[in-house]
Amino acid sequence: MIDSGTGAAGSLLDRLLHTTRSGAPERSYSSEACCSLPATRQGRPVGPISDFREALIAYSEKKWVNGMTLHYYFYDEAPLKGDPVDVQMVRQAFAAWKGLGLGLNIVETRDIGQAELRIAFQQGNGCWSHVGTDALNVPAPTAPTMNFGRSLRHDPRGLDTPLHQIGHALGFPHEHQNPFACVAWDEDEVAAQLSGAPAEWTRDRFRRTILNKHPRNAEGGAGWDPDSIMHYSFESGMILHPVDCRDGMARPPAFSESDRSEALKFYPPVDPADHPRLQTCRCAPLDIAPTGQKTLRLTPEETRLYSIRTIGPADTLAVLFRQEGDRERRIAASKEAGTGRSARIDVQLERGATYLLRIRMLSRYGTGAAAVLCR
Repeated sequence: MIDSGTGAAGSLLDRLLHTTRSGAPERSYSSEACCSLPATRQGRPVGPISDFREALIAYSEKKWVNGMTLHYYFYDEAPLKGDPVDVQMVRQAFAAWKGLGLGLNIVETRDIGQAELRIAFQQGNGCWSHVGTDALNVPAPTAPTMNFGRSLRHDPRGLDTPLHQIGHALGFPHEHQNPFACVAWDEDEVAAQLSGAPAEWTRDRFRRTILNKHPRNAEGGAGWDPDSIMHYSFESGMILHPVDCRDGMARPPAFSESDRSEALKFYPPVDPADHPRLQTCRCAPLDIAPTGQKTLRLTPEETRLYSIRTIGPADTLAVLFRQEGDRERRIAASKEAGTGRSARIDVQLERGATYLLRIRMLSRYGTGAAAVLCR
């Protein structure tokens, strides 16, 4: 994750030296530890936009809206069913993420139709997860969105692998692909180590998962965090620079400080008192910065078709939920990013029901205020 509190270059070097002196990762597990992110079709902006705006959109667009309930499900039949110990380790990893104080309500469900995250343990199929809201685009509604293709109970790093994969499921990318990471790769050695068993990756896969950099933006800071749970460990020979990492690069199997700060940037604790009412035919200002979110409460006075849309120079994700007792149900969503159009939801709402409209600010451009209107 991007470190928002990076110190001087010397302190970063000290961290790298500490990491490499702690021992290079063993060949026996590191290639298996590399998660093989599924290939996804990247939505490209319609029309030319600045690199900065595109990077801001990429930084936020796969995050879930904060305050929602995110359900995860374990398959109960072979070949997708997991060993009970492995399943429990994944539960513990979810609990560790929740323990950071996230505003997301993360719960296990026995109803596969309710689950945004569906977790399989198909052996030999690699360890991977779709990134954030990409899980909603899996064509089959009962197909896995995350897989653990090897035993977790025998992994010397404990919860490292499930913590990493859940990080992807929450929308966080690989930290070693941070555009500010000062790593130069020996691409031939990377290919040699990952093209054979057990990884057997194609060149396209290791470029997508290791070598390619994420778009650069200023909102996330300029730091590289080699201690992040989203950073790989690497074997000897893969890295040319920094020279102190040529013998391998390991990291602690736990959250770093920037992991915590980045998670709470997107998913801070939620106070329902901070949900102002959205009145019909009145603009509500979206006075939030990129990566931020605003939640509005809507209680219609009549049952009819409503149109909810954002206004102004902003790229936004809008998701509408209906409150049903102590639960919420996702009704509709709209994302407009890089198009110049407004996010818009046209939906039938019922008199007296309570709805929550959650709007994530992906980027702001041009001049003028941003707002949301329901009519």
